[in-house]
Amino acid sequence: MPTLTTVRIATRRSALALAQAQTVANLITSLNPDLTCSMVELTTRGDELQDRPLASFNSEGVFVKELESALLGSRADIAVHSMKDMPLELPAGVRAGVVPVREDARDVLLSRDNKHKTIFSLPNKAVVGTSSLRRAAQVHSIKPAVEIKELRGNVDTRIAKLLDGQYDAIILALAGVKRLGNLPAELGGGSPIPMEEMVPAVGQGALFVQCRESDKDVQELLAPLNDPQASLGIAIERAFLE
Repeated sequence: MPTLTTVRIATRRSALALAQAQTVANLITSLNPDLTCSMVELTTRGDELQDRPLASFNSEGVFVKELESALLGSRADIAVHSMKDMPLELPAGVRAGVVPVREDARDVLLSRDNKHKTIFSLPNKAVVGTSSLRRAAQVHSIKPAVEIKELRGNVDTRIAKLLDGQYDAIILALAGVKRLGNLPAELGGGSPIPMEEMVPAVGQGALFVQCRESDKDVQELLAPLNDPQASLGIAIERAFLE
């Protein structure tokens, strides 16, 4: 790839999104030591409207479209997404991406001092924070008497709200907590929720790396990053949404 010296990576601005983009950058530079990577930090519609429940958005891709626009406008060479944010259909000109090795797909229950280690142990009327209808429905199927309270913001913001006493427990994607790697000691590490109790979102724990359909050099660059097992698992899960 004689013309490519720097790979511009479109990413959201949150600490988690930047950590995920840096993971991809490290994979690229480990295989291509002569290349450098730079971040193109963007704010998506989903980031801007933090005061609205996620379920209220009437369109897909609220965390994705601005990154894809940067690709199509040649302001970035690749875009790094959380797989669970991806709509089923991609815009014209954007290539279906690669899926690197997948992180743990489970959800995690967080509470102060890790007091509540399972959903079953939550007391009646406990306030549980989540922005996901999927999580809310599954919590209520186990503990109908708990109160579900909307929880928006990045991971650090959500954890801060828990530590401030606004919630008795919150539920996050375990992969995001692991990728950030800065869980406060007061949470005692949290308690991963078995998949038998809570089915994760389709694609949870996986990253999705896109490029332009016309950019053959970047497609060649990304190909070694794809993990066949993760890619197959994602394809099977997403088939259930079609």
